Amino acid sequence: QILLLLQGLYAKCPRSDKMKISKGVVSAVRELGGRFLELDERTRIYKDIGDEKATKKTSQALREGQTKSRKKMYNDEKNVNGVLLASPA
Repeated sequence: QILLLLQGLYAKCPRSDKMKISKGVVSAVRELGGRFLELDERTRIYKDIGDEKATKKTSQALREGQTKSRKKMYNDEKNVNGVLLASPA
């Protein structure tokens, strides 16, 4: 759920802030006792992937559907109180 809430912010923010958002998500999940796990195919045991890989995976998840999010934000900005604003010619 947290990713769904942050996708819009992630899509709007400058590239330099995107990693900060991803690191913040990883930190928040870990503070709540959450973990980022990967199945070791050989031992069949789940192991923590570490913060660096967790941050990369979080960034990937935040990017998913970004085109759709940007299109919606663009349309929302053009639509004010139910009235579609025309772009200047």
